[in-house]
Amino acid sequence: METAQIFEKVGDAAGLGCFAWTSSGNRDGFCSDQARRIFAAVVDGPAALQALLDPADVERVSAALASQSRFSLELRLRNGRWIEMTVVSEVDDGEPRWLGTVADITHRVLQGGRSAGENIYRAMAENSPAMLWMGDENGKCIFLNSALREFWGVDPEDLSTFDWTSTTHPEDVEKLTVPFLKAMADHTPFRVEARYRRADGIYRTMRTEARPRFDRIDGAFLGMSGLNIDITDRLEAEQQVAESTRLRDAIMQVSPDAIVTVDAEGHFIDFNPGAEAVFGHTRLEVLGQEMDRMIVPVHLRARHQAGMKRYLATGEARILGQRLEMSALRADGTEFPAEIAIVRIPDSEPALFTAFIRDISARKAAEEHNRLLMGELNHRTKNILAVVQAVARQTARHTEAESFHRVFDARLLGLAASNDLLVKSDWQGVQMMDLLEAQLTHVVDGIGNRLLLSGPQVKIGAQAAQTLGMAIHELSTNSLKHGALGHPEGRVDLTWRVPATNTGPRLEMNWIESGLHDVTAPTAKGFGHTVIVDMVAAAFEADVNVEYRSSGLRWSLTTRSAEALTE
Repeated sequence: METAQIFEKVGDAAGLGCFAWTSSGNRDGFCSDQARRIFAAVVDGPAALQALLDPADVERVSAALASQSRFSLELRLRNGRWIEMTVVSEVDDGEPRWLGTVADITHRVLQGGRSAGENIYRAMAENSPAMLWMGDENGKCIFLNSALREFWGVDPEDLSTFDWTSTTHPEDVEKLTVPFLKAMADHTPFRVEARYRRADGIYRTMRTEARPRFDRIDGAFLGMSGLNIDITDRLEAEQQVAESTRLRDAIMQVSPDAIVTVDAEGHFIDFNPGAEAVFGHTRLEVLGQEMDRMIVPVHLRARHQAGMKRYLATGEARILGQRLEMSALRADGTEFPAEIAIVRIPDSEPALFTAFIRDISARKAAEEHNRLLMGELNHRTKNILAVVQAVARQTARHTEAESFHRVFDARLLGLAASNDLLVKSDWQGVQMMDLLEAQLTHVVDGIGNRLLLSGPQVKIGAQAAQTLGMAIHELSTNSLKHGALGHPEGRVDLTWRVPATNTGPRLEMNWIESGLHDVTAPTAKGFGHTVIVDMVAAAFEADVNVEYRSSGLRWSLTTRSAEALTE
């Protein structure tokens, strides 16, 4: 079978978008079903791809294809979707040829952004205490940050069906609808105050400030982006006292973030409860003390002091009004990663500065965890592709051409069944009975009739489970074709036990066929024999025996250690 055909077959089986192109577009090319779904078209060559791309990306692709070297690009389609293409090139009989995979990464781009600047904006928006949102040209929400999702109780997976207008207080519908519809029609900013029902059923008054968003290429109106500010507390406070002092005090008291105010000499003049929780100092301890000495790590103090002096002397501010990440110092002397924004209080003379500080230790830990998970996913993907490649080669070597597709497809399905169980268990192993039932679904008579399973609950490790699943698939397939399961009088007893020994538990497993007559051993050993004997022996560190008795095949497995077993 041609490499491209195997590549296409594996791609479809694994759910990958695969394609092969030639410069003429009329020989040995293909575009898999998954690739057609991702492209939303049949893409049979570079010209067809370029017709689908955002104009800004056409030149990048042309240059990459012309280089005739391996490349991987993130590209935007004209329909607004994002794709990632990985392509290798070769020359066949003097004609350029490209083989590649394509994946839809629209969700990842929307969540993470394409450029470093977009990544920073998305991260800031998602984690900002402010409630940020984006709507499309029809007023439908396409992004709610974590603060706004929490307010409305919206799960990220349910965003496409969420109707924000249903949360509006009945008495405020017209008050909100008129300016909103006018701004949408005129593509202009708008600002409105209205009451919305929170997730707990309580109505809160929010001020919405929004601006139109336009496509950077053709200037088309894309919808509104905005900020929702819960002003309920402020409105209530204004009924009692002046807005400026009371509103600031309320924010200082309820904010989970540290909010501190310092004078031009860097001495604390305010320190909110959030700051007490973050830094471990009490308000009374820090008032009048130097900020550098209390919350700035030693190795950053000189730079901080130089920046303050430069600002007071020249008005040049490199960090004011920005949200930065840097280390901060707790009362116990430990450092932690923090997100910091510093602003000068308007019209303050001498200058007063307020800093908003958030402990981002948990977020950093989550990012590192995600990085490790992506590394593990990459490793497992390479492993499964290596297994598929080996199965394809061995199947082709030991199978007639006309039956290759059937045998190869069956083995891939068996491998996929084991893989599904491992994914469900987070690759922590598989229960023996679950593994066997998943691999024996193709036995028409079903388990419990002529195929009897018997054994205790035992959990098999991930790597061993993949191999045992392939072995059980081979045993059952061969039995249906040549053995007991293929004859009405035939029977298979599949048993296992886990006896305890001085060096730990062992696994003993037997596949015993009966009810046949004059069974003889095959004259040649194929890939199936390699799977049920050699691969199982290696995966389980076991002794594996195959015996062809007159009444049927007997296959046995006895492990020499508990390496393949898991708790």
